[in-house]
Amino acid sequence: MPALSALPTEALAAELRRRQSELPKLEKHAAGLRVQLAAVERRIAELSAQLGIASTAKPPRPSARKSAPPASPRATRNGQPTIGAQITDTLSERGGVLSPRDLAGILAPRLGREVTTNFLVQISLTLARLVKQGRVQKIGRGQYRAAVGEGAGE
Repeated sequence: MPALSALPTEALAAELRRRQSELPKLEKHAAGLRVQLAAVERRIAELSAQLGIASTAKPPRPSARKSAPPASPRATRNGQPTIGAQITDTLSERGGVLSPRDLAGILAPRLGREVTTNFLVQISLTLARLVKQGRVQKIGRGQYRAAVGEGAGE
């Protein structure tokens, strides 16, 4: 791979976006690992106390990040509605049946994104999750509408 200084501006911008999109995933993974580590350290401390020996495990430190509030139809991330909230709002506003590609075309300008393969995959995965949650109905292959009772004002 060439040095970053040798790349054109567009390639640098794309690499920056890629790295920025990786950060939340890594932070989430790290938070999950911290939770697992804290559970292991608590178990070590419990066993050490039961056996009457000094524990070598460090006491669990409080997590720097608070757990996220439960998902709601108006969930936000960094003060902005999540893609799931935007999808449900769009389906409710349009009142008809839309495909993932239609949704991507509507949401991309709102989110300042381009309609790329990755964005389409993100839309499709979010739609699948919303269907499981009952917030969106799948009508047929690639055809979705707002679930009955999902209104734009809810």
